[in-house]
Amino acid sequence: MYLLQVLACDEKTQQLGCVLILHSGYNEDITTTTEYNETSYLREPNMKENLRKLFAAFPVRVSAYHLCTPNTPTYQLAAAALSLIAPTIMRVRLRVHLGE
Repeated sequence: MYLLQVLACDEKTQQLGCVLILHSGYNEDITTTTEYNETSYLREPNMKENLRKLFAAFPVRVSAYHLCTPNTPTYQLAAAALSLIAPTIMRVRLRVHLGE
């Protein structure tokens, strides 16, 4: 929250925007449970609307989104799904990085 406040107060960031780097949080050491696994978020009923609301409420202008995920079929599918359901304004600024 502090970083968002600092970015929101900076005049240059307000003009040019910031780069949002999202990491999947994938960890090989953590075993998945039946309540949550790496594809559970794909079953969210209104994911497109929720994404639109989330990024509309973001207090800082975002000029680019970088999504960093492992290079597994599940994450490749999730990245493709995100590219399809993302609002147009986000889709043109989205870059997916697959790998270690």
